[in-house]
Amino acid sequence: MKLDIKYDSNLAEMKKVIEMGGAKSMSRAINDALAKGKTQLGKSVRAVYAIKAADFNGSAKVIKSHEGNLRKGKIEVQSRRLSSYHFSFTPHAYKSQEGVKVSRRKKAAITIKKGQKKSYPHGFVVNPNALSNGYTLLWERNGRKINPIRSVSVAQMVENEDAYNPTMEMMQKTYEERLAHHLNRQFKVEE
Repeated sequence: MKLDIKYDSNLAEMKKVIEMGGAKSMSRAINDALAKGKTQLGKSVRAVYAIKAADFNGSAKVIKSHEGNLRKGKIEVQSRRLSSYHFSFTPHAYKSQEGVKVSRRKKAAITIKKGQKKSYPHGFVVNPNALSNGYTLLWERNGRKINPIRSVSVAQMVENEDAYNPTMEMMQKTYEERLAHHLNRQFKVEE
């Protein structure tokens, strides 16, 4: 995710600011907007998806711009598809279903998006003692294969318009405010 810099003024005026030594101020304003944008992006993603803040923060990082390369600044989000361990699911713990009729067995369900529970008719919780990592995970049987249920990645969550658009608007507003502040400070303009 890159900050889309939109100028209210003429592009020639911005070139003049850079030639006068304003690139440092622009770089600082971009970095301020990116830092605030990462926080806002985490809040926006968690407003839509039932994900923990630590899972988002571990996947996102800010790459700062500098006055030699203003376009370098961005928020980079990389992750694998998350397993059911990162979301709330039912049943919460392993319980042997041996001897229980299929129609009476507890149906497995997982909440990935807030307010939307997805059920898996062939889903079940594996005994954590049988696994090497010991996590309680939701698994699904597809024919003869048994696989852990995987959802979307954090990078896919960021692409959701409900998370992306408010963040970009807030970053643009922050950039414009911080640019004015840094230019005034650098050129010692009295307000």
